[in-house]
Amino acid sequence: MTAGATVPAGVTEHVVGRGPVRLHVSTYGAAVHRLRLLDGRGPEDVALGHAGLPEYVAERDFCGATVGRFANRLRAGRFELDGRRFQVPTDGAAAALHGGPDGFDRRVWRTERADDDEVVLSLHSPDGDQGFPGALDVRVAFRVEGSVVRIGYEYRSDAATVVNLTNHTHVDLSGEGGDGVDGHLLQVPATHVTEVDTDLLPTGRLLAVAGTPLDLRAARPLRDVVRAVHPLLVAARGLDLDYRVDGWDPASTDLRPVARLEHPGTGRVLEVASDRPGVQVYTGNFFDGSTVGRSGRLLRQGAGVALETQLPPDAPNQPGFPSAVLRPGQVGRTATTWTFSA
Repeated sequence: MTAGATVPAGVTEHVVGRGPVRLHVSTYGAAVHRLRLLDGRGPEDVALGHAGLPEYVAERDFCGATVGRFANRLRAGRFELDGRRFQVPTDGAAAALHGGPDGFDRRVWRTERADDDEVVLSLHSPDGDQGFPGALDVRVAFRVEGSVVRIGYEYRSDAATVVNLTNHTHVDLSGEGGDGVDGHLLQVPATHVTEVDTDLLPTGRLLAVAGTPLDLRAARPLRDVVRAVHPLLVAARGLDLDYRVDGWDPASTDLRPVARLEHPGTGRVLEVASDRPGVQVYTGNFFDGSTVGRSGRLLRQGAGVALETQLPPDAPNQPGFPSAVLRPGQVGRTATTWTFSA
């Protein structure tokens, strides 16, 4: 645990879903603590997590968390907006990660509504929070309808700011205490990824996946991807890339398929749909065996895969990327669905 860190008071957990999917959502970090499938092979928890709240506070690995104010990386923690420069505290010299060291994943969110079908949590982020301008109010709703989980975000600010929210659940469809995701099949309908440097920060260019080990347009075992020789895989020690999913329309709120994950051993399938321009595919590359999962399993590289629907990393510093700017009077909305089958 970070020196001096304390376990916050007033944290509650809500259980949502009455059918084949049960979602356990904590007000600490607006986080998915359990994702239980009742599919004839279970019940099986397919989300990585920890034994209890003290471990979530001690281990900042974002398991299940809602991350923001700006998910992913900001180069040197800096960005410019309307001629003003802003500085977010960095995680090391290279970048601010997931909103800075005291991001939304470290906050206790307020429960606005909770029942068997949906829980709605809210957070107020004051002007200057982690260096970001504007007082931002965020609501995130987790709704379960049968085998479908819908995560909806709504946010508004009293001054111009930048926002990029996502959920950081690591999934292992074989089960939280299972054999990892090496044998999972992943398909992402993207012809390009965001090219990054050795610090995993965007160069401003997109890289075509055709003819490279990064091509996931047809389903492939994750072990074949993460063990391939490619500069972007070497830099990240696995997959940690923003896939620009084909067919994104900034004027549309329609959800479109962005990823399909399958575990051949159980037949379980997760299909992800979103209105975001991309999905960050992350194979838990920084799990090193020092973290103990909820089942007692040591979490190592490849213990789970996160499919984070979001804007591209470092978007405020990349003029050619989709904009992350939110202005006063605007209401930002975005949604993602997870559909499970077996």
